[in-house]
Amino acid sequence: MPRVSLWEILTTANSILYQCVTCPTRKNKTLDMCYGSIKEAYKASPLPPLGSSDHRAIHLTPVYRPGLKRGKVKTREIKDWNDESVSKLQGCFDCTDWNVFKDSASDIDELTDTVCCYISFCEESVIPTKHVKVYANNKPWVTSSLKQVLMKKHSAFHNGDEDENREATKEVRAEIKRAKLQYKNKIEERLGSNNLKAAWDGVKRMTGLHKTQNKPFHIPMYKSDSDLSEALNTFFSRFDIHDFSDEHKKLTEEQALVKSTLFSITQEDVRSVFKRNKVNKSPGPDGITGRLLKCCSEQLCGVFTDIFEMSLEQRRVPKAWKESIIVPVAKSNTTKSLNDFRPVALTSLVMKSFEKIVKCLLLLRVGEALDPRQFAYRARRGVEDAQITLLNLLYSHLDGPGTHARLLFLDFSSAFNTIQPHVLVSKLLSEFNLESNLVSWIMDFLTNRTQRVKVNGCLSERRVSSTGSPQGCVLSPLLYILYTNDCRSQHINRHILKFADDTVIVSLLHKHESQHGPVVDEFVSWCDKSFLQLNISKTKNMAIDFRRNQSCSPPPTYINGNCIEMVDQYKYLGTMIDNKLKFDVNTDTICKKGQQRLYFLRKLNSFNVDKVMLSLFYKSFIESVLTFSFIAWYGGISLRDKNNLSHIVKVAGKLIGCPQVSLLNIYQKQVTKKALSILDNNNHPLHCSFEALPSGRRLRVPLSKSNRSKNSFIPSAIRLLNLHNSLHIPVNVFESDD
Repeated sequence: MPRVSLWEILTTANSILYQCVTCPTRKNKTLDMCYGSIKEAYKASPLPPLGSSDHRAIHLTPVYRPGLKRGKVKTREIKDWNDESVSKLQGCFDCTDWNVFKDSASDIDELTDTVCCYISFCEESVIPTKHVKVYANNKPWVTSSLKQVLMKKHSAFHNGDEDENREATKEVRAEIKRAKLQYKNKIEERLGSNNLKAAWDGVKRMTGLHKTQNKPFHIPMYKSDSDLSEALNTFFSRFDIHDFSDEHKKLTEEQALVKSTLFSITQEDVRSVFKRNKVNKSPGPDGITGRLLKCCSEQLCGVFTDIFEMSLEQRRVPKAWKESIIVPVAKSNTTKSLNDFRPVALTSLVMKSFEKIVKCLLLLRVGEALDPRQFAYRARRGVEDAQITLLNLLYSHLDGPGTHARLLFLDFSSAFNTIQPHVLVSKLLSEFNLESNLVSWIMDFLTNRTQRVKVNGCLSERRVSSTGSPQGCVLSPLLYILYTNDCRSQHINRHILKFADDTVIVSLLHKHESQHGPVVDEFVSWCDKSFLQLNISKTKNMAIDFRRNQSCSPPPTYINGNCIEMVDQYKYLGTMIDNKLKFDVNTDTICKKGQQRLYFLRKLNSFNVDKVMLSLFYKSFIESVLTFSFIAWYGGISLRDKNNLSHIVKVAGKLIGCPQVSLLNIYQKQVTKKALSILDNNNHPLHCSFEALPSGRRLRVPLSKSNRSKNSFIPSAIRLLNLHNSLHIPVNVFESDD
């Protein structure tokens, strides 16, 4: 076979290979060659020769640059909230005669508009602005001295001075260590001064967890942002298809004839709510920021107290406070349709403060009448309570002979956006006997709301809606709970557990039973009457059966003629539950998350921060994941899974430099704490599971035939309480190891 030179290969393939070196490599000639398959893919830059070579070195850099490096320097205008400007703004409000606004306003809408506009005008006039530069990839620890050293090294390299380049490289390394140490000390000082927010922001920047800017999104079928915003505005209002204006008018007129006691709101209540505002919270359409309300709470509480009381007395919500800007939040990284966005409403922060006060008034009147199996947005209840209640029903029932269970996990389509105000008002009057002025105020709060959708800075046209309660309002979760309070099961061994809109029907079945029974049909009928729409595609059915002679496949469940999919596992409130109640998949997922987050702990450790900050990061970012809904599943997992979880804790302890609290210790402490909380709450569904012995000093341990039931929450909690005699002495028996 004849030999073929490299030159012949390159010349015969010159149609697909391109020369990358375009600059002279020796004097004025290009003697060195480098070929690639993409034309002009690299940029060639001459560098000084290496050693005693007579050829120049060539630096090939890709023409393509990542978006992070291509990002231009941006200039932002921000408010300079220093002590002097805040003092001037407070003095401006102190000198204001608010009675002038009250006397000149003809109604509450005009009064609210003038007061809010005046407050915004004072902020614009008094608070100075400053311009800051935002770099695409500027590390927070990079200082001006480090930049100077980098420039010195860069010039030495291009000049070809090897000795100077070597010294500059050493100087750069030393300066980087010095800059990182300086930034680390700065963050530790913030932590020592109890400035936890600033310290946590610094920790996230050191680990690379700091928030990035929201990337612009688009859907290919819409040509412009304005078209997309209009389409989303129409899509988010798709449930407002019924005209219940006559019902709204009739209820309003009926309640207007009913006299009720007036609510008293004190200035201290308003001042306290204003002070709890977050300074970085996004303002609503009125432009009043959380920092302004927090800094000037003493000066503004008086005028807004009068407006709040006037609003409740007149049973009207100012129109300016019923406006909202809808910000679409993508549910996943890929957005292909309108249903891939979740509507989050930006409303007035003043109105949110008002809603917090009204929420307290509502809870005082409806607290005892709430469904005990509703676990969301209630004091001393949460995700863990819903999960341990569900599992306790299953464990206690499946210990009996010939028993099995069916779970129907129900999913609603935009539950908050389907609330009908007239239905809610009827329930508030019949079930809770609320005052007529408060009920009328809620009716006005939910009707004739104005919304606009904002997409990449582009606002849609205004749209008026009288259906649903916006996601982002303080009252929305509570109103939804009141709206669904009458959804309860009236059948034996059929239970409906609710956590806001996450609902599960638990059917405890015996030998000859195989279906949920009439509870499903009644629930579907209730949804139709309440104008709630079920998402059949996301509604799942699960069968839990440990019988030896069980049927091959459980019979299907139908809703409105649609067959519900049967699954072996389901993610319920963040915890993966399988039909064997082993939690293997859930533990594997948690271990994977823990291993991934150890990377950030290692990265933070590279800054040589102290143990206090490392422990804070571990507890906030890793331990919180390992112990989420801990008391519901930790007792039922295998020894292998417990060892895998403990391995993550041991690795974190080595990185921090001191051992961390074991998961078993945390589990026992949390179980004891939750058990004492349930004992103090007579309305909790699990309160009756704790039965005292005749002596009154110990609790009766329930009989358990299987290990899964023996290691569940209730038996474990009772054993711990009896062991430490915590029934009459509710003390913290588990001291933290740190």
